[in-house]
Amino acid sequence: MEQDLIGKLIGALAITGAFLIPILVMYFKYKGRKLRHAERLTYIEKGLPIPAELEEKKKSIEETKRHLLIGGLITLFAGIGIFIFFYFSDDIKIASQFGSIIIATGIGLLLSSVLIKEKK
Repeated sequence: MEQDLIGKLIGALAITGAFLIPILVMYFKYKGRKLRHAERLTYIEKGLPIPAELEEKKKSIEETKRHLLIGGLITLFAGIGIFIFFYFSDDIKIASQFGSIIIATGIGLLLSSVLIKEKK
């Protein structure tokens, strides 16, 4: 009886955490951006030059390509690993469903890293 309660509690915490953590990350990123913008506006209002550490750095095309390539490779091989794992569990239908979704996501990321072009 006690183990059943602990199992339900762990499941509830896992589901809550899976939704709560990304929401908290987005919230704190928003707050940080809001503070940086307020600080920048203060510099502009006073007529002072904006310090270099407050300037937003834009990602270069090469950096974006590299991130997409790395993410695509990780996702592709994770999908292949899941496919192989379920394949050996004698349930090929589950293997093809779960594995193919993740493999397709990885291939999409890889294709996007190849198709990004420099702006002229």
